[in-house]
Amino acid sequence: FLLMFALIVIARCSSRVANAGFSPTKVFATLLLLCYSSVSRTCIEILGFIEFTGPTGNKYVGWQLDPNQTYGREWHGFLVFLSVMLLLFYIIPFSVILFCPPKVLYKT
Repeated sequence: FLLMFALIVIARCSSRVANAGFSPTKVFATLLLLCYSSVSRTCIEILGFIEFTGPTGNKYVGWQLDPNQTYGREWHGFLVFLSVMLLLFYIIPFSVILFCPPKVLYKT
């Protein structure tokens, strides 16, 4: 995404890049579509948890990818927050836009 934003800034500042047939909007839409599945899969993996019962009978919730990491603590808490934000502001709205026909989105 940083490379995409850098290209958009360069295209707006430089007339040579802007005249090369480069459309920042099309590039942005293409990158969003290409990253959609990998970002959604990663968000779901981050939110995965597993419940353990210790030898003394204590139960705790661990991260599915690394059971030694307590769920939602330290760095995993930041990852959970980032994952929820991506789901709310990128994955769900993009899914609605992809699956709704244009007649629903644009009342004609």
